[in-house]
Amino acid sequence: SAFLQPQFIPILRKIGALLADMPGDIEVSGHSDSQQISNELYRSNWDLSAARAVSVVHQLIFNNKMDADRVIAAGRAETNPLVPNDTASNRAKNRRVEINVLDPKCDDNDSWAF
Repeated sequence: SAFLQPQFIPILRKIGALLADMPGDIEVSGHSDSQQISNELYRSNWDLSAARAVSVVHQLIFNNKMDADRVIAAGRAETNPLVPNDTASNRAKNRRVEINVLDPKCDDNDSWAF
């Protein structure tokens, strides 16, 4: 699914607050497992993974008031697995969203800790 689970919204608020003050562009990448999907909502794992990324981007932009010009949503489908897609547990690990800061412009005196 690409719908945010309610327990993750407070976490995304905290991440969004940190990212709002951090320099650099933000790339949100959605990922899926290798099980092919085709249904009424998603034509493929590409659609699903992109929808996951967009759900997080919406939360960051609309609820955290982050500048939309800084945010990129990307669907990666099953192309970058963390672990082999050989068990249900591993497939669950590969269904994820990653948030990366791209080309941050930090001075030597700046430090960013999560």
